[in-house]
Amino acid sequence: MNLGKGLIKLIFITVNLAVAALMVMAFIASRVSPEKLLIPAYTTLLLPALIPLNIFFIFFWVAFKKWHFLISLSVILLCWSIVKNTFPVNFKNTGNYEGEYSFSLMTYNTYANAMMVKHTEEDPNPVIQYMLEKDPDILCIQEYSVSFNKKHLTEEDLLQILNKYPYHHIYFKVNTGWSFFGNATFSKYPIVTKSIVEYQSNYNTTIISDIDINGKIVRIFNCHLESNKITENDKVMAVRLKDNFDTENIKGTTMHFSRKLGSAYRIRAKQADMVEEEIAKSPYPVMVVGDFNDLPGSYTYSTIRGKMQDAFVDNGFGLGWTFSDSVLKFRIDHILHDEALEIKSFKLDNKAQGSDHFPLFCKVSF
Repeated sequence: MNLGKGLIKLIFITVNLAVAALMVMAFIASRVSPEKLLIPAYTTLLLPALIPLNIFFIFFWVAFKKWHFLISLSVILLCWSIVKNTFPVNFKNTGNYEGEYSFSLMTYNTYANAMMVKHTEEDPNPVIQYMLEKDPDILCIQEYSVSFNKKHLTEEDLLQILNKYPYHHIYFKVNTGWSFFGNATFSKYPIVTKSIVEYQSNYNTTIISDIDINGKIVRIFNCHLESNKITENDKVMAVRLKDNFDTENIKGTTMHFSRKLGSAYRIRAKQADMVEEEIAKSPYPVMVVGDFNDLPGSYTYSTIRGKMQDAFVDNGFGLGWTFSDSVLKFRIDHILHDEALEIKSFKLDNKAQGSDHFPLFCKVSF
């Protein structure tokens, strides 16, 4: 009987140590570039499970009056920064704020403007209709796409539809053969300076817009960092894994995704370093928004954020998925800002239709 209890205790301690070790690796991943050390980067994907598991072990060992609770407690305290970034707990609801503010901003990966479906009053494009209804002062779009074919959304169509924005900064990274694809920032306030962070990428970029808001300039970084390039076939492979959970299938699927993710982690690390360098040069208050394609525990996020604040961490609750597609759900879209700016209102709208990403909306004061 004692032997059985001892074996069970050993199993629990072993699992606890493994969970704690993975959490420490995730912490390392937030500090060390994947270019130097890649393996820890994968553990950031496990944080939504590692955090509650470590909390479970704290209460489990306390219930049995065992000192082993210190294992997970120490790890939670060490990793507190990535814990609160991954799973913030705020009970206030700022989404319905109606007080004074300086300007409003929305960031939205529009899934190529909902695949450039034509927008009409009778048959509205859901992404375009949503942006028009929310009517932010500054609109930052990733995957901003216009078609050459007049049966789809053209550049002329979109400039006419968004004509309430007299100022815009549009940068097309690539000509796909039937459309242009890039980032766009539309503004009701004058854009006084435009530039880009020209990192090596086939599709992704960061554009920088200095916007004069009633005499005060804000530098807006509209980011779309390297994608993990998960295709429809990859998603099918992940779904099929549930039906065929044998060793060979697990190994093949794991290797396939690790190659894709590993390459993207390294590329994003370089891009994050370049964006961070440009942030440091800014003489104006900064907001960094967009699709980072990386999680709150990642090196990419930590590097770009630096000492800035995260609108979701300060105002949101839980995991806050901004990307949702079948089995893949992650928070990879962000609104960051420095201390010169205050978020009065924030909303992640997970009911928006037409894209595989959800928009983020905020009201900001100086």
